[in-house]
Amino acid sequence: MDDIPQIIEVSLFLLLAFLIGCVLGFLIRKLPVYKPARSSTKDEAGEIDPLSQKDTSNLAEAKLLKEAAPETASGDESSNQVAARPATLKAPRNNEPDNLKKIKGIGPKIESGLHELGVYHFDQIAGWNKQTTDWVDDHLSFKGRIERDDWVGQARTLSRVEKGNA
Repeated sequence: MDDIPQIIEVSLFLLLAFLIGCVLGFLIRKLPVYKPARSSTKDEAGEIDPLSQKDTSNLAEAKLLKEAAPETASGDESSNQVAARPATLKAPRNNEPDNLKKIKGIGPKIESGLHELGVYHFDQIAGWNKQTTDWVDDHLSFKGRIERDDWVGQARTLSRVEKGNA
C-alpha cells in the first residue's frame, strides 16, 4: 500500500514524457525541408541549365522550364530520372480525361497536378512501377500517398472497368 503514491507519480511522469515527445515530433515533422539551390549554370552532364538562359523571377515558371528541358541519357543519375518519369500525354485521348478523382486519395487539386504532368487516364497510372511512383511522389510532394492509398492497384481496377464499359 505504501508503493501506490510512487506508482502514480512514475505513471504521471511517463505520461508527461510521452506527451512532450508527441508534441516535439509533431513540430519537427512540420519543419520545412532544406533543398540547396544550384549555384552552377551547368548540370552534372556539362550541359547548360535552361534556367540560366532566361531571367525567371517566378518560381512556378522556373519549375515548368526545368521540367520542359530535355533530359540527358548519359547513364548517370539523370538517366535514372528519365526512366522513372511516367509516360505522359500532351492531351487526353479523345479530349476526354478519365475522372482520376475516383481513385481514393486523389482530389481536384491532385488531379490537376497530374494533368499538368500529362497523366489523364487510369491505364497510365496502372502502368507505373516503384521508380515511377517514387518520382511522382517526390515531384508532387505526396509523401508516400501513392503507395499508401494504392493508386496503381485502384487504377488497374478502374481501367478494367472503363474498358468493359467502352
